[in-house]
Amino acid sequence: MPQYITDNTDDERSHVAFLNAFLASKGEQPVNFDAFRNIPPSKVRGVPQKGRLTNLQQLSVDTSWWVRYRSTTNPDLGAIFTPQQAVKGLNVGQHPAIPVNNADLSSVITS
Repeated sequence: MPQYITDNTDDERSHVAFLNAFLASKGEQPVNFDAFRNIPPSKVRGVPQKGRLTNLQQLSVDTSWWVRYRSTTNPDLGAIFTPQQAVKGLNVGQHPAIPVNNADLSSVITS
């Protein structure tokens, strides 16, 4: 779990670096993203308790794009599309992609 937490933080830093490199490639000044760090961090022990840029605690899972664009019901081809999930029984609501609190760690399998 500590490696997973570190990887998430590294990913966020690399996203900031990528965005600033893109701006520099267009002749623009880098941006300080600290003002946008307004997403609360996970409450898991070891996670830095500062605002985040990315929210891995509430991801929307929606597989309807597969049905929409990979079938004869493609609305871009004139079909009338009735939204349906490619994964039957999927709850499209918000799902955490990371442990949100220490209790979530109790279900982690260790080897």
